[in-house]
Amino acid sequence: MIKSLNEFDSTKIRSVVQGQLNLSENEKCVFALYLRVAGNISSVIKLSDGKAFQAVIALSRMILELAVDVKLIADGSIENGVEKALGFHDIQRLRAAHRARLGEGLPGFRRLTPKKVGPRQQDTSGCET
Repeated sequence: MIKSLNEFDSTKIRSVVQGQLNLSENEKCVFALYLRVAGNISSVIKLSDGKAFQAVIALSRMILELAVDVKLIADGSIENGVEKALGFHDIQRLRAAHRARLGEGLPGFRRLTPKKVGPRQQDTSGCET
């Protein structure tokens, strides 16, 4: 059933939605959420191996959460919903950048990067800094 819904979406809905011009901020936010849902559905369809059931469950939960976000933002149920959604997205990007800068979540990253040393000194690899 999900394959037929995805096919209906890509043949009938997506082209109409992508052809919209002069979208409001609210509509842009809903459209971005729609694209994320469509991408997640495509990923679920490609994960046909039974060993990937945890990934399918995680994507299904994300799709449900995004659908709730679309409903709440489209209805205007949340005051300043678009600003909050965009702000949350920006905060997550900053957190990821901070973790990457610190080497968290990247196995061996700290081990492979040279230590910071003072000006005109050499690090342990013999390269000038």
